Amino acid sequence: MAISKPTSEMTGLGLAAAAELVPCASVNPALDVLWKEHFRVTRTTFENLCNFVRADLQKQHTRMQSPVSVKERVGLALRRIATGNSFRSCGLQFGLGKSTAKKICGEF
Repeated sequence: MAISKPTSEMTGLGLAAAAELVPCASVNPALDVLWKEHFRVTRTTFENLCNFVRADLQKQHTRMQSPVSVKERVGLALRRIATGNSFRSCGLQFGLGKSTAKKICGEF
């Protein structure tokens, strides 16, 4: 099995959101390298961390809107810790606003 080179779509910083769309992402070693580069943890560690904090970070669905997923919350917080970028910058990488990013990182 040949390892495909990551495309520009795979290298986007919203990898947590991409992981929900591509369930076989953990099979591709090229994506595991990107996880390590962007979040400073392996994909396995990321999944374990998500499972560990799920009870505290899981939000309820409402009629008004769907909540930000636990994987996106953990990914955003890890990205902020790993880079030290502003809340605005990290939030935009995940398609979220500055105040939402700040609130999520505070909860983490």
